[in-house]
Amino acid sequence: MVNAWIKHLTAFRKSNPGMSLGDAMQGAKKTYKSMSQSAEKVMKKVTKKRRSSKKRRRTAKKSKKAKKAKRSKKGKRSRRRRRKRK
Repeated sequence: MVNAWIKHLTAFRKSNPGMSLGDAMQGAKKTYKSMSQSAEKVMKKVTKKRRSSKKRRRTAKKSKKAKKAKRSKKGKRSRRRRRKRK
């Protein structure tokens, strides 16, 4: 399946056989008309902006006891490391 620009370019090159590809592209650019306005509106409706793939996960709220326990564990680890260094 070929897009509209390629079809237009090949037709332009057939009508102008002596041109190089670059010159043919520049010439075809002047005569090419892109999608109609109604087609652009349809494309905008179909293509929507996607949200970023990273979604925030909501975690359950921890109780005060759980938070205290976590803090105390961190404190114990650092105390052990200090002892080992000495």
